[in-house]
Amino acid sequence: PALLAGFEEQTPAVRSAVLDALLADPARAGHVLEAVAAGDLAVAELGPTRIDALTKHPDAAVRAAAAKLFAPPADRQKVLA
Repeated sequence: PALLAGFEEQTPAVRSAVLDALLADPARAGHVLEAVAAGDLAVAELGPTRIDALTKHPDAAVRAAAAKLFAPPADRQKVLA
C-alpha cells in the first residue's frame, strides 16, 4: 500500500501511526503481513503488542497468516515442550 512507501524514512511516531491505520482494516493488515514476509518491513516495527493483536485478529485469514508468520521455530517448540 501507498502508506508503506518511504516507511523507513519516517519518524517513529509516524511509523506507529501508519501501522495503526493499516492494521485497523483486515485487508490492509494482510498487506502488512505480506510486507513482513517479504522482508520489506521488520518484525520489530510491529512490536509484541501488534503481533499479539494480529494472532488474535477477528478476521480468520489475518489470524492464520499471522500465526504462520510469527510461529516460533520448530526447534524452539521442542525446547519449550
